[in-house]
Amino acid sequence: VVPYTIPDLLPAQTGLPAISAFTFNIWDFGGQGKYREIQQLFCSRKSLYLYVTSYDDTPDSKETYVGYEYWLSMANAYNNDNGQNSPVLYVQNKSDKEKGAINESEIKKKFNNIEDFIKISCTDIEQFPALSKLITKSISKISNDIFTAQYNTEWLGVKQDLNDLKNGGTNHITKQRFDEICAERGLSPEESKSWLVVLDRIGTVIYFGDNEHLSDWVVLNPIWVKDAICKVIDFEYYVDVATLKPSF
Repeated sequence: VVPYTIPDLLPAQTGLPAISAFTFNIWDFGGQGKYREIQQLFCSRKSLYLYVTSYDDTPDSKETYVGYEYWLSMANAYNNDNGQNSPVLYVQNKSDKEKGAINESEIKKKFNNIEDFIKISCTDIEQFPALSKLITKSISKISNDIFTAQYNTEWLGVKQDLNDLKNGGTNHITKQRFDEICAERGLSPEESKSWLVVLDRIGTVIYFGDNEHLSDWVVLNPIWVKDAICKVIDFEYYVDVATLKPSF
């Protein structure tokens, strides 16, 4: 999970009165088979998805191969925001190797939220400026208010308080503690609830408010929860996504 800032966006691009910058939180999912069941935890509304594959993407002997239908269907199942799915860029790596054709029109027909297709090479660093331009171009498709939504100083103060806690080594807090931090900043209970939804959507925190077993916890450090889940999956006694051996 790393930040990626696009500087110097012009007013014509954003509708704002001055040149501004836009920062993403980039989440790298990883496509290994045994981790697939946890990727849905990190799908979020109001996001930009990059589906990154390669021309030599083929099955191996250890797992059943899944292609773009699986990944894009999963993303769309969890990113729908008021009937609108998040935009997707279809990125093909290894363009320095022998190229395999894909049927772009057929893929686009199945997933009409694909904004564009691009071929890159991580070896030759080919087409990265073009990819950066595509990302910039696609920001406005994330939501209608992506540049214009405004939040007051108190709300942003809560965000800074949470960042300070995370940077100080706090991986999670209770929902009650979150509400207390909001109250200290002058937010009403209703504002606190609304702000938590926004912070979850933009990747600042992880909050599973709809899950009765997790609704009392706000995760401040996404890397911590990702590493914790992967440790369970990688544990030597782990069998599959639903079973642990008795010796555990």
